Amino acid sequence: NRLLREAIERNPPPMKGGKRLKLLYATQKREDRTLTIPVPEYVLFVNHAELLTRTYQRYLETTIRDKFPMEGLPFVFTIKAREKRDPRKKQVRSKR
Repeated sequence: NRLLREAIERNPPPMKGGKRLKLLYATQKREDRTLTIPVPEYVLFVNHAELLTRTYQRYLETTIRDKFPMEGLPFVFTIKAREKRDPRKKQVRSKR
């Protein structure tokens, strides 16, 4: 998460329609043991998935590859957008 946050600070994503992509957090998906070659898969949780361009994905991929060399391995991003809250549902907060 720190690596991606620093990459975004160095080169912020472009704005579309007055909105800017926000990376909420990222996680590396566990390896699928059935594959002969493990494919690094990262799940990116963002505010609006449609704001993440292919060009910006390549920039993030390059940033990760520079820090963690994975020469010759395919690389997969799964993008998950934050779910929209239903204003009709009352949000219940737990008491501490």
